[in-house]
Amino acid sequence: MTQDESSNVRRKAAVALGRAFAQVPDKTMAWQDLHRLTQDKDSFVRMLAAEALGEAFAQVPDRPSAWQDLQRLTQDDDSFVRSQAAGVLGEAFAQVPDRPSAWQDLHRLTQDDDSFVRMLAAEALGRAFIHVPDRPSAWQDLQRLTQDDDSYVRMLAAGALGRAFVHVPDKTMAWKDLHRLTQDEDSFVRMHAYHSLGRAAISKATEAKDNDTLKDELMDAVAYFEKSSQESEYNPARFCLPFYRTYYTITFQGGEEDEIQRYLIEAKEAVGGSKSRDELLKAVESLAQALQESQRLKGRSLEEIASELNTYRWYCDKAASHMEAAEKGAPGAVKLLRKGSPIIEENIQDTIAEIQKKARQICEITRGSGTVYEAPGNELQKAAMALSLNSLSSISKNSSRVVWQLKKFCKLLPEEDKKQFCEILEEIEHEPEFPEKLDRIVTALLCLSPVFEDKSPSLADVVILTVLPEEYGSIRDRLSEPSPPPDMGDVPNRYAWKFGKTFCKNLNADYKIAVGMIGRAGTTEGALAAGEAVRLWRPKYVLVSGIAGGLPDPKEIDSRPRLGDVVVADIIYGYEYGKLEREFKPRANWTYRTDQALFNSAMAYASSGGWRGLIKAEPPGECTPQVVRGEIASGDQVVDDPTNDFFAQALEMWPKINAVEMEGAGAAAAIEPAKSSGISASFMMIRGISDLPRAQGKNKGREERDAWKAYASDVAAAFVMGWIADGLPRPPSA
Repeated sequence: MTQDESSNVRRKAAVALGRAFAQVPDKTMAWQDLHRLTQDKDSFVRMLAAEALGEAFAQVPDRPSAWQDLQRLTQDDDSFVRSQAAGVLGEAFAQVPDRPSAWQDLHRLTQDDDSFVRMLAAEALGRAFIHVPDRPSAWQDLQRLTQDDDSYVRMLAAGALGRAFVHVPDKTMAWKDLHRLTQDEDSFVRMHAYHSLGRAAISKATEAKDNDTLKDELMDAVAYFEKSSQESEYNPARFCLPFYRTYYTITFQGGEEDEIQRYLIEAKEAVGGSKSRDELLKAVESLAQALQESQRLKGRSLEEIASELNTYRWYCDKAASHMEAAEKGAPGAVKLLRKGSPIIEENIQDTIAEIQKKARQICEITRGSGTVYEAPGNELQKAAMALSLNSLSSISKNSSRVVWQLKKFCKLLPEEDKKQFCEILEEIEHEPEFPEKLDRIVTALLCLSPVFEDKSPSLADVVILTVLPEEYGSIRDRLSEPSPPPDMGDVPNRYAWKFGKTFCKNLNADYKIAVGMIGRAGTTEGALAAGEAVRLWRPKYVLVSGIAGGLPDPKEIDSRPRLGDVVVADIIYGYEYGKLEREFKPRANWTYRTDQALFNSAMAYASSGGWRGLIKAEPPGECTPQVVRGEIASGDQVVDDPTNDFFAQALEMWPKINAVEMEGAGAAAAIEPAKSSGISASFMMIRGISDLPRAQGKNKGREERDAWKAYASDVAAAFVMGWIADGLPRPPSA
């Protein structure tokens, strides 16, 4: 559809691509399609492609190229394209790779000859103001736009001034400008000016030094919102006004339960028949819960009131902008041709998820370390896990709890490790904007993680993953000093983890080994087990040991592998990932090379031949096991017949495949992200051949596998444990 001859089809495709970008499985191809659409000969296609670029920007795999496209669109000959690009620039400003250039583009757009472009540039300036590198110049642009000849430009400049108020360098002048705009001849300009004064008063309330000032600022905010609501039926204040009025009554006048009921009635009337009715009603219920919480916790401190008010301010502003953009009759909503912001922005959800992920990682790193960091690491995770967008009060309280726990680390860390981290905490304390505060918490956690990774040794040098009981037992029974795993906290021992040691004579030291049994076959199960192993035990190496089907070349008489042979994985192909056209075509996107140092070490050990003396099991038939380099197919299907149409396509694409199994691709995929988390776990897979899939060999394959799996499991285990005892590329932990 993105290449259809009809421009109408391409327009629809551009819109669909933007909305679906986050869910598409192949973002590289989706990005190529979007990149092409931004250069379409049809200006309306380019305009819609610009909008799609804004929706997809955060997830585009090639952000520098996306940024070049956006810059080009801001200079398009068509004013509608430039206006849409201006709006996108405001939304994506925080993520662009070159903010100084982005600021120059935005500065230029605020002076565009077309009033529609200036209008969207004014709104973008409000969104981007906090990130602009030259705020004095941005402030001058914003002041100029409030005096523009076009009333729509003045209207959105008034709104932008309210959004940027906290960050403008001259708040006194900004306050005067907003009061001047309340006298504008255009009622929509007056409406937005009053609304921005209300927003500014709420910001001032959150910075109040005493209860009386906070009370006065909140009362002024309510008055400004009421004046805004009198200017037009469709005004941005109508959603938040009932909340702030009720919050003021409950906090400072001792309002009872019926106040909250009145709020619910008034707020639901404000929502009315909005296109976003269901979503907005959820927001109303969330704010009602916040009011109930405020009513229940009477006697709160000034700091607590200011903190929760700051959270509610952000939430109300998002809900209000969403409702305003969704209304058909809202001034400028149709003309703006823009998609309304969702009430709870996806990036805020992602930020909270990232905080929880990083806090969990720190907890896992410090748990069992026996250091002073263990207890605060556990408390940090609890505070982070309590963060929830389902409860506004929890965001305010638990983000403060997270910061409080981080401060404990600031006191405990040695001087050489804490300077940057403690500076970030200081910035968090002075950050007025709620979303930015969460972003800075993520930054602090990112700064903290490497410090603990350096101080916390691996709990296991080597993790060995198995699937079948025979595979698991063959490894477990070769461990010396077997024991239960270290403290796992609240994590259940779902993989039957066992710990033990293997002595390496060449290094005169013990490797600490953890063996786990996945229990269920499949790439997903392999990924889950490997991911948990890395998080819990922070190993140097993750190995998969067990059985596989052998695929010797049928054209060669002496081809390997044979039954009982050992395959050392070099390349693993996730063959079930591909493209469905008239027929399924495998793709190479899910292909993994095992660690080269491990591969070379394993093959060097294999050449000694001494590992065969470690085999305990008896083969069910004649067998002199050999070690073979492996290109291994990995998928969720048991392959008993390699001539099957589906699997035959994998063999056609990768003709050197000589084994097939079910967990390797998933496990390898899970190891990759560990490196970005600072855990440098290397991956290898060793498989013993238990069956030889062949044409029309379904029942034959099962019978053969049942007969050989115990021996193949033992052969793989003998090789793995003998290899570890001989010495891996890195020595054991001290």
